[in-house]
Amino acid sequence: MLPIEMVTIAVLAVIGAILAAALGWFESTDPFDGRKFVATVIRGSFGALVLALTTFIDPTIPATVATYLAALLAGAGFDVLLKRGYSALTSTSK
Repeated sequence: MLPIEMVTIAVLAVIGAILAAALGWFESTDPFDGRKFVATVIRGSFGALVLALTTFIDPTIPATVATYLAALLAGAGFDVLLKRGYSALTSTSK
């Protein structure tokens, strides 16, 4: 896999996280909160880092449309999973 393809996968993961957050915000009808947006970008960046590392570890993974779609969905999944996990941890400590 070429370096530009790895970067594309990482960027798509961040976009997936932002997309998941935007859909959650549209569903909630709450006013925009920049703090939550920054947290989403951080979670998406973490997901992007994990995906980039997996492509670095196994560079034989082909860069196809399916790979790019999986990166987008994985970024959304990382965002949702980490947000739910953090919410669960903070709610049990109260």
